[in-house]
Amino acid sequence: LKKSAMNDRLTGFSYFVNPATIAVYSVFLGCCLLTFYCLSHLPMITVNVLECSAYVYILLFDRIFFGKPITLRKVCGNAMIIAGIIICLNR
Repeated sequence: LKKSAMNDRLTGFSYFVNPATIAVYSVFLGCCLLTFYCLSHLPMITVNVLECSAYVYILLFDRIFFGKPITLRKVCGNAMIIAGIIICLNR
């Protein structure tokens, strides 16, 4: 969605309705449906762990798609998240 928004060639209606935007919103809809399914069928601790792990994926996808650097601060933050996930799962 960010790459589509930065595209200067898109104007008017095509700015809002283009293949990249439709793909991103389709993935978002799929994630919402998976979240609803998880909330209704999985134990709550598992759902919380899955939601917290999203920050780890965001770090990786930021690097892959946008080339943002992975700093020591980000690594430490993600290490704390992973430690929290491990603590929650071992309860």
